[in-house]
Amino acid sequence: MAIKFSCQHCKKPLSVKDELAGKQGKCPGCKQVILIPQQQNTPPPPAGRSAAAPKASASRSSSNGGVDLEELAAATLSEKPAEQQVETQTVDFTCPWCDAELHLPAELAGKQAPCTNPECKRIVKVPMLKKTGPRDWRKPEQNTMPSGAKRSDEPLEGAWGSQVSAGVSRKALVEAKVIKEEHEPVTVRGWILRGLAAAVVLCLAGAGVLFFLRYQRGSLEQTALQLVQTAAENSSETLPKEDEAWLETGLAEYFLRKDARDSSDRSLAFIHLQKAKAAAAGIPMDSPAKGPVLRELLTLQLDAMQHYSKSLWKELDELDNEFIETLGMTPAGPVREDILRELARRAMQGGGTSSDGIVRLQGLVQRGIKPVTIARATPASNGNQPAALGGTDLDYSDQLNALGVLGQELASAGRSPEAAQIADMARRSYKPDHPAPGQLIGLVLQIQQPELEGLKPTEVVKAGQVAGLLRSERLEDARKILDEDSFKTSTTGVRLATLLDAAGFLAAKGSAEEARQFLQQAQEILDKYPKTELVWERCRFVELDARLNGCQEAEKRARELLEGQGLGLAYLSIARVRSATEAGQLPRPAAYCGDPANVTSVGPVVLFLCRLQARSDPSGTVAWAQNDAPESLRPFAGLGALLGLQDSSK
Repeated sequence: MAIKFSCQHCKKPLSVKDELAGKQGKCPGCKQVILIPQQQNTPPPPAGRSAAAPKASASRSSSNGGVDLEELAAATLSEKPAEQQVETQTVDFTCPWCDAELHLPAELAGKQAPCTNPECKRIVKVPMLKKTGPRDWRKPEQNTMPSGAKRSDEPLEGAWGSQVSAGVSRKALVEAKVIKEEHEPVTVRGWILRGLAAAVVLCLAGAGVLFFLRYQRGSLEQTALQLVQTAAENSSETLPKEDEAWLETGLAEYFLRKDARDSSDRSLAFIHLQKAKAAAAGIPMDSPAKGPVLRELLTLQLDAMQHYSKSLWKELDELDNEFIETLGMTPAGPVREDILRELARRAMQGGGTSSDGIVRLQGLVQRGIKPVTIARATPASNGNQPAALGGTDLDYSDQLNALGVLGQELASAGRSPEAAQIADMARRSYKPDHPAPGQLIGLVLQIQQPELEGLKPTEVVKAGQVAGLLRSERLEDARKILDEDSFKTSTTGVRLATLLDAAGFLAAKGSAEEARQFLQQAQEILDKYPKTELVWERCRFVELDARLNGCQEAEKRARELLEGQGLGLAYLSIARVRSATEAGQLPRPAAYCGDPANVTSVGPVVLFLCRLQARSDPSGTVAWAQNDAPESLRPFAGLGALLGLQDSSK
């Protein structure tokens, strides 16, 4: 039965087969897509009109322009849709037994099946097929929780509630500074806890920094120590005795200061002290380095005796013996007297107001500077000690001179009673017929004791009188003696030593102008001798010149007065003065290595400058000593860096 209806767009009457009810098609008139209505149940027409219906239909068909609407609609709506290709789904997973890639049909999802690997064929559990298509929002998510499990009361995603709205609103007001958020005040306990936490953090940070610095310093020390020991071993046969003595003295100082409680370090220190003493003994007496080397070694031995515990009496006795033997090597005269003055000041400084240090030094001096056997001039009389058998006698002049120096330094430090005790003891060994002890004469004059008996107006006596007058604030009387014609024409070097002693004493007191006058007279004497003579006195002159006139002027004067090894020792004296007065203007060690003629003579000054430089720039100093220093100076540079690192750690 045909369905008759009108087009919704052009109102053209249409008629289609009833099987097309509910489908869509195109109107043959306006070509618009239309929906074919469902068949309506109508009562059957009367019998008289049944035959007329086909005619009417035929007539309407002919009236529509001869178009067969039913055929057109059937052709339009009867097109078969393209067949969709059905993809075969598989479950892809890995066999848990053989790790083979499996691709099983989706029908086996959630079931058990054999592995397709012919070498395995074990029964495996096929996982469920994961749905990758878009989720239907109209369907609720599947519940994967077990039955009876309590659900969490979480708000729905994207839903708004009264609590969230209130929280967000308050947060917005706080951010806009409309509402000032009130904080609970911190209690005393809270502040204490905060302080403790901050202290713990600072302590941990400080401990970390200290650990890193100590590790870095220890690594640099090992590098420098290995550099010194390797260089010393490689050149032990060709190394000059004075250089060997400098290096062994420095190594002894390093191990003495490293850990006085460690017996192994003390043993190494004693070994190096003995090696230094043996090397110093091999230096010729006329060598310029003899005095400076012995001064460094004696100073180190005295420091070790003062800082070691008295419980180490065996080691202290060994140090005493080493000191006595070393002191006996010092040349008599100005060299020994200058060294003793420095040792006396150091002993008083280390012992404070106590007399232990100076008394110990006095005993060592008496044991180290032994009397000399001389021919007897006249029979002993007037209560003095009897002459030795065989026409010889013991001359204590050198020992009395040394005791006079110690007494002068004590009196200058305001310790006159102790100085008087030394003078009284020395008087017992004095003999008028023996060479006059000039420094003892000066001590007696300084503390205003009666003069020694039987003195003759020799140069030595006059030198002692000048020393005593200067130290008792009688400068004009000392000038008168120095200006005497018999003393002015002296060629024995006694007057030169007296002038330098006077200049040094006045410079230490701050009387720079008077000190320069005595220094000028000393230069006039030095100009009369070759540069290779009176090296100790020349170095002493350069040191005083640096104190009074500046280090740059002193370096110029040093090049005029000295050469070779003596020039290097003069540079060392200037560097010491500069470190005390112009610490920020110290030259680099490389400044003394440019002249090849001086490379073999500037070892001590390179050691000293590297020691000072390593206190502020340890890495750079060690690197320079290891890579850039001349081969002959690397042991000195490495030793200076080693001692400088130790100085900074103390």
